[in-house]
Amino acid sequence: MQNAVSRFNASVLSVIPVPPVIESFLDVHPQLDDDNFVAHTAAVIGDVTLGLGTSIWYGASLRGDVHFNRIGARSNIQDNATVHVSRGTHLWG
Repeated sequence: MQNAVSRFNASVLSVIPVPPVIESFLDVHPQLDDDNFVAHTAAVIGDVTLGLGTSIWYGASLRGDVHFNRIGARSNIQDNATVHVSRGTHLWG
């Protein structure tokens, strides 16, 4: 029975479109382009700018809540990575 339930849940989840978390923080919105790829399980929050052709993969989290994050053109942030700056500012890519 457990396997049948697991298969059912997996099949339901595969047909329900879940958008990525792209949210503002303190009225600062992430800056994305149409050519960016953001996986449906990724989160891009606050003062984050993605360069042209940037990809954010499954489970990755980019937080621009304390300082900004700028991800360069054609960069990719791999699965389950966390990009967060707690002091100073950084340019990735």
